[in-house]
Amino acid sequence: MSNQQTSERAIATLKPSWMRESLRVSTDAKRVAYVTRVRRKWFRYREGRLYFLVFNYFVAVNDRVEGPYDYVADLKFSPNGQRVAFVARLDKKYVAVVDGMKGKEYDDLSTAPNFSPDSRREAYAARAGGAWLAVVDGKESRPYSAVNGLTFSPDSHRVAYAAKAGDKELIVIDDKDEQHHDFVADRSLTWSPDSQRFVYVAMDDGKQFVVVDGRPEQPVDGFGEGSLSFSPDSRRLAYEVQVGNKRAVVLDGKEGKRYHQTGVGSEQFSPNSERFAYAATDGTDWFAVVDGKEGMRYDGIAGLIFSPDSNRLAYIAQRGGRWIVVVDDQESKPCDGFQYLSFSPDSQRFAFRAQLGKKQCVVVDEKEGRHYDGVDKLTFSPDSRYLAHFAGLGGKYFVVVNGIEGTQVFDTRMDGTIAFDAGNRFHCLAGRRFDIYLIEGTAAGFSGSRS
Repeated sequence: MSNQQTSERAIATLKPSWMRESLRVSTDAKRVAYVTRVRRKWFRYREGRLYFLVFNYFVAVNDRVEGPYDYVADLKFSPNGQRVAFVARLDKKYVAVVDGMKGKEYDDLSTAPNFSPDSRREAYAARAGGAWLAVVDGKESRPYSAVNGLTFSPDSHRVAYAAKAGDKELIVIDDKDEQHHDFVADRSLTWSPDSQRFVYVAMDDGKQFVVVDGRPEQPVDGFGEGSLSFSPDSRRLAYEVQVGNKRAVVLDGKEGKRYHQTGVGSEQFSPNSERFAYAATDGTDWFAVVDGKEGMRYDGIAGLIFSPDSNRLAYIAQRGGRWIVVVDDQESKPCDGFQYLSFSPDSQRFAFRAQLGKKQCVVVDEKEGRHYDGVDKLTFSPDSRYLAHFAGLGGKYFVVVNGIEGTQVFDTRMDGTIAFDAGNRFHCLAGRRFDIYLIEGTAAGFSGSRS
């Protein structure tokens, strides 16, 4: 038996008509939100055949219900998990609903409001007639032909987006029109971690280039989507470019070695900003390029991560149809797949989930744990002593801490997140039938096994 110190408290009961795909779990793992619908009426052909149904839509946040609406989309929590936003349709008009308060009616909304990193501000794009507006904290911008890529700076003080005016596209920062271009890649808009620098990809006269702090870089033949990356200290910038039929990574303004292909989005700075790694291939083998040096050859490379102290590197590699984890150039035994590569906060421990046929297990410090039907996200405690995760057997789920299984059994485990609090206490969300519970416990209390 286990004598862990845990408690459970019901926080919500799912409505019978809840829409499963709409379920959201807050980032603090303490709240849930979802959409439910109730049939309002149906229309029929004169011959009596069913034509279509009309529903009322509601949004439930834990057990608080908002609505009705004619339709609901893009339900989301704020970064701190305390606020909720979504798009609702009412009488052929669209409104942004934030914390239960309806905004101004528009003819269309591109998405629900984006929250700022500090969760205090919100912004979204709305259409009024033939014009699109950026609506930031309820204030409308001047009209444009299009508004895309709304993004807050990490300090939440600034906001930028791509807009179209006439036959030109432009960047707007803090409601001020900046450079105009033939094309702006709205998904490329990127702030530095310190919120002082800003970069994006643009095109003029058929030539593509990166604009760094307002200055265009050298034109190239193409860019890796999503590859623009600042170092944690905001001083360094990396991105992938295409030059002819080759690919290269530009780091600190200097183009690196050209390869047959690079791993788009594989670029990783170390936490101390001094080291840099990415995946590349010479057309035959894949390898990690770490601080400019090519590593061991494999059939494939993915998931590069540095340890918190920046001294260690891990990634997933493929060889002969099977997968291995490489940590500090040391290979694990082959498995059918890996996920959730995790260093402990003190960088001394390392864990991952391994797929072994139809079973999954957690490997911690090279030791393989019990095999389960499923294993969810892995979370180390702040002091690195404990590793917690959900596991499933026979359609039931339970918390596991350092390999010790909890006694409480659930039908669902929501998004599988276990969050640690102060003093190695943790919390998570799980469900039995239609009831959702907030589970709280102490990692040190897991001292036995589940019966």
